[in-house]
Amino acid sequence: MAAMVLAAAFLYALTASCAAPAQIVRVEANGCNSAVVTAGGDLWVWGYNYTGQVGDGTKENNRNVPLGVRGIGKAAEVAVGYNHTLALAQDGSVYAWGSNEYGQLGVAGSQCSTVPIKVPGLEDVAAIAAGQGHSIALKSDGSVWCWGDGRFGQLGDGARASSPAPVRAEGIDDVVFVEASSYMSYAIKRDGTLWVWGLNASGQLGRGLDKYVFKPVQNSEIEGVVRVTGGASHSMALKEDGTVWTWGKDEKGRLGTGKAGDSGVPAMVAIGGKAIDIDAGSDFNMVLADDGSVWAWGDNSLGQLGTGGKAGLSAPAKVGSLKKITAIRCGTHHVLALAENGDLWAWGWNIMGQLGDKSYVDRNKPVKVTVK
Repeated sequence: MAAMVLAAAFLYALTASCAAPAQIVRVEANGCNSAVVTAGGDLWVWGYNYTGQVGDGTKENNRNVPLGVRGIGKAAEVAVGYNHTLALAQDGSVYAWGSNEYGQLGVAGSQCSTVPIKVPGLEDVAAIAAGQGHSIALKSDGSVWCWGDGRFGQLGDGARASSPAPVRAEGIDDVVFVEASSYMSYAIKRDGTLWVWGLNASGQLGRGLDKYVFKPVQNSEIEGVVRVTGGASHSMALKEDGTVWTWGKDEKGRLGTGKAGDSGVPAMVAIGGKAIDIDAGSDFNMVLADDGSVWAWGDNSLGQLGTGGKAGLSAPAKVGSLKKITAIRCGTHHVLALAENGDLWAWGWNIMGQLGDKSYVDRNKPVKVTVK
């Protein structure tokens, strides 16, 4: 591997309180962290910072407001892991910071980094994803590269071992979408087929597969997939026809099909309208419909469904206060939603400040977050 390149990183100077809010184009969440990318390529991160995953040069000080991160040039995408963060720069390079316990930053050693470092050997990257302790990059040639925690096969190279160096997921190409969730990895090929690898203890990768899947295999139970996401032990897919499908562990009603019990076979979930986006928290789900409404179900013990109460749901219900939403992303127990007018909303668990509303108070209804 090339020598590790340390990118200078520091907080943007705080602008005057009257400065206009940033124009957000991407939102991401995972664990107890949140992040956004603006139209100008600026990156903002907040929440849990014990391993430096906020990227401001410090650790052990959680952040309850969005903080700008430098040292990566202009950002195209951001991916938030459980305790590390990835950024895809507009030049196709990848940066990482936070925990490096399993090599998920792409460099040898276990020492965390509180500032972005360039992942050696990765160029021409088109998309990124981050899981519990592993990272994924999709190159523009359709190949998939993984690094970090590989104990459950989530690197897809046939081994049950971690690697700080990106390794190519075997036997898969022509990929157009990648995702990582806890100990699982997903890829969608151009033909709409879904490929999976990693932990399958609850059937979250699919029926008939081993507990650990060490190389990408096709989930032959579903086709026409355009997006896939996963929680702690379940999966959810969006098909090109706008239908939503779930499988895996059904604890706390997270499958949303009305049929109790775990299942390795995808089953359709009924929502009000055609879905255009999906995301899963640890044990709950969010779906964005084409009319801008948001639908939620699963665990709600921390208010993560945004319904105003804490009662869980085993079938989708509309988050009534939200309208004209264009993107939705889930952390472990919290949610971010981006509205058509540029407003950013957050709700759920907030013990680490991951909602970004200047508090550490859980919210069971959406609250507005300002990024500037």
